[in-house]
Amino acid sequence: MKKNSQGMPLNVIIIAAILLAVLVVVIVIFTKGSSIFAKDILSCENKGGDCVAKDKCQYQKSNFVCANREEICCINPSNV
Repeated sequence: MKKNSQGMPLNVIIIAAILLAVLVVVIVIFTKGSSIFAKDILSCENKGGDCVAKDKCQYQKSNFVCANREEICCINPSNV
């Protein structure tokens, strides 16, 4: 009596590989998109501030991000 072993069909393995590749691509897309979103959220200009030299801020200093790392975000509380 011969016993035929049952293995995973080749189609299942191929579909699983394709799904894994699609999952990796989706994760990469969302990761890059969220970093762009985070930059926009933390930007000084989007929060109503101005990027000025460190010694030129006449209002409240903030930790929001300026494009030029030498500058700081200065927010006028009356404009917010």
